[in-house]
Amino acid sequence: MLCHIFCFAVLTEMVLAKAPSLEVVKESVAFNLPTSESDVTIQWPDSTLSMQDVAKFQTTTDSVLQKATADITKTQSSIQSMNSSLMSLDASLNNSESRADTLNGTLISLARRVLAAEDSCTTASQLDMKLDALFDRLQANLSASASRLQSPTVYESCQQVLQFHPSAASAIYWIRFQAGEAAHPIKCIFDDGVAWTLASRIDSQGTQWHVTDNSHAGEGNQWESTSTFGNVSASEGDYKSAAYSQCAAASARVYWNGLLAAETVPFGQEGCTAFSTSPTPLAFRFQSLEFRCESATLKPPATCANACQKKPLDYAATDGLFNGSHVLFQAGEVASRDPTNNDRVYLSGNLRTIHQPAGLGVYCAGLCSNAPGTANVGSAGQDGVIPPLGRHVYEIYVKCSSPSPPTYHSCQEVLDVNPAAPSGLYTIKYSGTSPRTVFCRMEGLLGWALAARITATGTQWQVSDTSHAGSSNNWENSAVFGQPDVVTEDYKSYAYTSAPMSRLRVEYRGVEVAETTDFGAYGCHAFAPTRVSLMRRFQEVAFRCKAESFDVSPPPECSNFCRILPKTYGPDPIGIIGSSEYLLFQSGEMANFNPTNNDRTYLVGSVKTNIHAPGGMGAFCAGSGCTKNSGTANLGKMVVDGVEPVDVDGAYYELYVA
Repeated sequence: MLCHIFCFAVLTEMVLAKAPSLEVVKESVAFNLPTSESDVTIQWPDSTLSMQDVAKFQTTTDSVLQKATADITKTQSSIQSMNSSLMSLDASLNNSESRADTLNGTLISLARRVLAAEDSCTTASQLDMKLDALFDRLQANLSASASRLQSPTVYESCQQVLQFHPSAASAIYWIRFQAGEAAHPIKCIFDDGVAWTLASRIDSQGTQWHVTDNSHAGEGNQWESTSTFGNVSASEGDYKSAAYSQCAAASARVYWNGLLAAETVPFGQEGCTAFSTSPTPLAFRFQSLEFRCESATLKPPATCANACQKKPLDYAATDGLFNGSHVLFQAGEVASRDPTNNDRVYLSGNLRTIHQPAGLGVYCAGLCSNAPGTANVGSAGQDGVIPPLGRHVYEIYVKCSSPSPPTYHSCQEVLDVNPAAPSGLYTIKYSGTSPRTVFCRMEGLLGWALAARITATGTQWQVSDTSHAGSSNNWENSAVFGQPDVVTEDYKSYAYTSAPMSRLRVEYRGVEVAETTDFGAYGCHAFAPTRVSLMRRFQEVAFRCKAESFDVSPPPECSNFCRILPKTYGPDPIGIIGSSEYLLFQSGEMANFNPTNNDRTYLVGSVKTNIHAPGGMGAFCAGSGCTKNSGTANLGKMVVDGVEPVDVDGAYYELYVA
């Protein structure tokens, strides 16, 4: 409508400007026309104008003047119509202004009524927007949960299963031993806090573990190859898992028909010096060894047989193959010792002679006085391979060395990688920093990083009047201190200085008492919506209150408020958060507002109702205007014009970011 009025006005001005110019043209033309016959002849220097020429010229001119006169008359009529319309529009506008004033008054009255209502900050449309946002977030969380439920949890080792689930039962779990490799179903058994990983199963009735004299170190030899086969879920039948070639074995166990027959001391240590000290998968252990015996008998410890001492345990198995004091790896004759036959065993005990290939992966070829050949399992027999009577199933478990702890980019990533991850210490590398240990609190679908702990007895979170945005103020500088698991001491982690965050969670002695909405969103617009660290959050706001006192409903803009999510929280006996509707960041008087004193608080709930009550976390009051105590405290009570430290034993608050 305004555009139409504007265009109409411009057109009117153009027409009015045009009309006088037409009148001038008319007068000018009329002045130059001949008015009598005596004027017909006009003398030119070289010619005389005829009567016919003049008549023709006059006829043409009259035609032009008639058309111009008609156009002017039409234009004047249009102008009169426009003037009439403008007068009518002006009257309508006057009427509209009157109605707008009335409507404005009504809206002001309505706004006052809304502000006086119980929930003054939430109109119907805003509430609808909030509900839509919450619904969208719920849908995303449900989708993520469904995706996680459809996919099995993948661990890095059996030991990690035990780390995440201390009471986990021995069972089959999905394990990815090396980054970039596929995950595999692996059988884990847990014994006295130690995780053992099934590497292989050797069945006396199978053939997969047979060997030939020339297959040593060849791909055809399953003892030294990286291939896999068999069924992890079966109790019988030959089997070799990915752990055989991917798990860095630090020691080994041998089970016979489900009973423990042997457990070695750690590879590479005293009693097991035939192996390197660095943990290595079994496949490469066997590849690094040789058959190198020349003696006619093997005596413990038979160094030529790559002996590894057994731990002095109460072994239940009495199979006859591993009853000695050592476990022998690749026990057998060196290739050049006896050209007539070679007696060899890949794994056995030490109660045997060199010519008795009894054990697992046995072989005898050439002039074998008994049976030549090979077998998965061989019993004691002179110069020959004699399979045992009945069925004998041996399983080899390895203790995988603890891998370097994985590095994540946030506590949320820990939870995304493993939804079963418990709360605890993790190695986190934030952008631009080195990997650091951070405590992560896992709550539902969110991973929270412990950023700070403010204790009642500590002093690290105290402030001074001049320390705002200064290096001496731990609320705003990059210093870190304390330990994450010592709740009696102040603590500030790299998560405080470096973790990009959009929400803040406050706990009192391990119980949640507040969680904010997203920074920069509805109810928390004092902050930028970009994800920055908590340190940066405090740096980007300031103490800026001027009023002598304020009521926190509606929230005070000068206190950099952030709405607390409406849900059930635990008790806050100190009352710094209490039943607040908002968290107030840097709530206090601006510089130079009150020369006699400055009352300031870095973090407090909206239970604070007076600018002169510097209670909360990082409380400060200084100057002659502090009628009670001047000074600073980690945690201050809600008293006016003074700092009274909280004196409750063991009181502390923790700040988590996500």
